[in-house]
Amino acid sequence: MIETSFPEEGTVAGDRLLKQLPYGASALAEAKVFAIYLALTTATQEELAQKLGRERTYVTHRLMLLDLDDETRGLLERGDISYSQALALHQIENWRDRADLARRVQREKATVRTLRSWIEEYREEV
Repeated sequence: MIETSFPEEGTVAGDRLLKQLPYGASALAEAKVFAIYLALTTATQEELAQKLGRERTYVTHRLMLLDLDDETRGLLERGDISYSQALALHQIENWRDRADLARRVQREKATVRTLRSWIEEYREEV
C-alpha cells in the first residue's frame, strides 16, 4: 500500500512518495503516484521524467490513463486490456463509445493493430 499522506510538504513528500512505488508497478499505479507527485510539488512532467530517468512521454502516457472512464480503467486494472490498448482507446472522446470499444477488445481478444483499425472506422462514422 502506498502512503499518500505526509507531514512534509512539496518535494520532500513527493520524493518519499516516489520511493514507495514498487518496482514493476502497473502503469495505472504509476499514473496515480505521478499525479500525486505533481500535485505535491512544483515539478513539471519533464522534471519528473528526468528524476525517473525516463522520457517525458513515459510520464505523459501514464497520466493519460487517469483520463479514461471508470469502466475502461477497470478493464486495464484487471488485465482485460493492455496498456497499449488503453492508450489507443484514449483517442475516443465519448466515454460510452470508448467503454463499448474496450468491452469489444476484451470480448474479441483484439490486438492493438485491430483496435486501431476499429478506431479509424469509428472516426469515419462520427
